[in-house]
Amino acid sequence: MMCRRTDDLLIAVPRGGVPVAERPADARRSAVLPLCYGPWPGSQAALSLADEPLPAVLLLVNEAGGEAMLVAGADVRVLPGPASNDTLAALAENEAASLLRRRARVNQWAQLPERLLAFYEALLNAVSAAEVCLVVAEHAARIVSGYGAFVFLPEGAQVLRLASAGSAAKGGAAIAVPWHSRFARAGLLMAPDLWSGDDAFRALARVVASPQVATLAHVPFGDGGVLLLSERREERVFRADDWLLLGSLAAHGTAALRRVRQMEETRGLALTDPLTGLANRRHLDAVLQHAWAAAQRGEPLALILLDLDGFKAVNDCFGHTAGDQVLRSVGECLRRETRGADVVARYGGDEFMVVLPHGNAEAAAALAARVRARLPEGVRFSAGVACYEPGMLSADELIGAADHALYLAKLEREHGGGAGALV
Repeated sequence: MMCRRTDDLLIAVPRGGVPVAERPADARRSAVLPLCYGPWPGSQAALSLADEPLPAVLLLVNEAGGEAMLVAGADVRVLPGPASNDTLAALAENEAASLLRRRARVNQWAQLPERLLAFYEALLNAVSAAEVCLVVAEHAARIVSGYGAFVFLPEGAQVLRLASAGSAAKGGAAIAVPWHSRFARAGLLMAPDLWSGDDAFRALARVVASPQVATLAHVPFGDGGVLLLSERREERVFRADDWLLLGSLAAHGTAALRRVRQMEETRGLALTDPLTGLANRRHLDAVLQHAWAAAQRGEPLALILLDLDGFKAVNDCFGHTAGDQVLRSVGECLRRETRGADVVARYGGDEFMVVLPHGNAEAAAALAARVRARLPEGVRFSAGVACYEPGMLSADELIGAADHALYLAKLEREHGGGAGALV
């Protein structure tokens, strides 16, 4: 007798006979193994393997070619004859596939507690919405068993944008897909759906970027988003416990997403002036510490301290509502004219400060001029500029230099008579 072996299936046939279920070399690894003969129930010969690991499925065909014995794990079955080699091979391969699915299922559930604990721990450690989406995408494919996972979050009323994809998945963060009503509930998209005429599904087909994807399972995620799990196995059946797991992962991810967004909102409130939306003193102090450290390493640093001229008269004559509107308009002008690296803060009352990392006196003066040109008619301010110089001992000394320059600018305005009214 001779045999053919794969990773999952060993087929033995009569010596000199035609091998069962012959496949191309690139599809099935085969080798001739040493065989020993012994008692075979109901036949003239038998086969055993010497010092060989037990394969997933062992198909033994007796020398007469009419009977076969199928060994799959602890399950031993005699396949009744007469049967052709092709029939026996088909039975063996079906049994091998079934056994592997059962084993994968058992392994999945055996590893589930450990994987869920890792998922929950990663969610607790996530501190941003991007990190939450990455955790959900990475763990969903492992826990529910899939090729890859994607998280889409809403961007506007009718558009979803890719927030994160698992490491086995492909797709860029700039990918957006139109919203579809099917995303509002759990469901399954088949491969033909992805190449249909629907814009949303065609966009998803570009995300998964693989013709081998057979299905996409989807469940709602976040507030209007969707979690997708891609599957390449055409025979994969999503069972009730798969949907339960996928929905549970999405629910816990949604809770974590809301938590980090609340944290970000709270953090923003703690560092933002509520009237103007600019950085407050606490935020400014933190920025100055980093900028000061960089300046001591040789990087340029400039400050602008601005003070509105005649602002008290606005409050006295027109009320605090009008004064608040002036403060907001000045803050908006400063925000629009600064660079991405610059930080604008409400320093107090009617004073504003701009920190210009890598800035100099010329850049600071140009910024002040642009803001003056953009302000509403009648709104005026005085500005003092200071730059870091070697020998300065602290950021407070730099602020003091800007404050002194502001004082001189106000004196010049008063003596020149150019202050005027704000409104």
